[in-house]
Amino acid sequence: MFTVAFSVIAQPVFAVTEKEIQAKKQEKKEVTQQRASLQQKIAEKERLVNSLQAEQADIEADIKQLDEAVAQTNQNIRDKQAEIETTREEIRILEEKIAEVKQRIELRNELLTKRVRSLQVGGGVVSYLDVLLGAKSMSDFLDRASAVSTLFEADKAILKAHQEDKVLKEQQEVQMETTLQELEQKLVDLEQLEASLKAQIAEKDRIMEQLAEKEEQVHEELYEIEDEEALLRSQEAVLDKLIKRMIEQKKREEEEARKRGQTPKVTDGTFMRPAVGPVTSNYGARWGTTHFGIDIGKRGSDVPIVAAAEGVVFRSYYSSSYGNVVFISHYLNDQVWTTVYAHMENRLVSEGQSVSKGQKLGYMGNTGRSFGAHLHFELHKGPWNASKSNAIDPRKYINF
Repeated sequence: MFTVAFSVIAQPVFAVTEKEIQAKKQEKKEVTQQRASLQQKIAEKERLVNSLQAEQADIEADIKQLDEAVAQTNQNIRDKQAEIETTREEIRILEEKIAEVKQRIELRNELLTKRVRSLQVGGGVVSYLDVLLGAKSMSDFLDRASAVSTLFEADKAILKAHQEDKVLKEQQEVQMETTLQELEQKLVDLEQLEASLKAQIAEKDRIMEQLAEKEEQVHEELYEIEDEEALLRSQEAVLDKLIKRMIEQKKREEEEARKRGQTPKVTDGTFMRPAVGPVTSNYGARWGTTHFGIDIGKRGSDVPIVAAAEGVVFRSYYSSSYGNVVFISHYLNDQVWTTVYAHMENRLVSEGQSVSKGQKLGYMGNTGRSFGAHLHFELHKGPWNASKSNAIDPRKYINF
């Protein structure tokens, strides 16, 4: 009866591979391509900004024309308002004149009405001849003639002035009507000018807003692309440093591996080489008995030993004959297989642990019944047994 000891095993440190370096270079290449695409977009945005600035120059000329039109419209409005005020003043003066004429006409109407009434009360109309013939002397006749002449001229002047005032009143009323119509038209013109001014100002505001919106949008997009390009530029620089570091690390690891021995590469096929080194003893007859495995010699200070295929460790212990030895059971393609790794310097896996193909099990050593550092490797088609009846030549499945 034995006790199985489980321990926490440190995970192996995987070396930098050429594949990883190429993958990182590809990643850098993709970042570089993204940067080139962004730089192209930046150039396009800058061209668009330049185009907008050229468009802005044209629009500024339009805006200048609009400003001049607005200024002219404002001046026209001021002129029209002045004309309206002058017309209103003219109307006010005409109204005063018409009022004066009306008053004169009304006063004459009253005067004429009174004279007609006085004649009606006196018994009829007295002719100027009767007045003259009723003179009592020559002196009286001359006085009467002078009086009659004065009255006649006065009556004649009154009637003439009365008629002229009526004509003047009609003319002034016509003039005022015309002036009122002109005023109404000027007010309409003023409304149209104000509407035109409002439209011109709205058009300018629209152009300015549209121009500002376009420029702001392009600048925002340009800033975003520049930020993204700067981020990719920094990422590209970091990747470049990382690739150089990986290449340097790979060189160091290759040099160290050359000094101590390399970890075998994981290959295709069911099984892979368990260690790097020359085969010093093959499977078969040896020293009057059967050698049920292959011996791989040690070249380097530290030669890793790895699992030939994925499986489960069912024994990991120190044997008096095998020294530090690991037994792994594999189930591959509906077949049970067993691999044995003997004379190891140490063991990095424990019983019950699952291992992957190429996972490090320990380092090549010279423990147990061994004459020189090497790996004794066995391959069994089926379970392991003491008679080793299932043992087969590993060369049938592994290229050594």
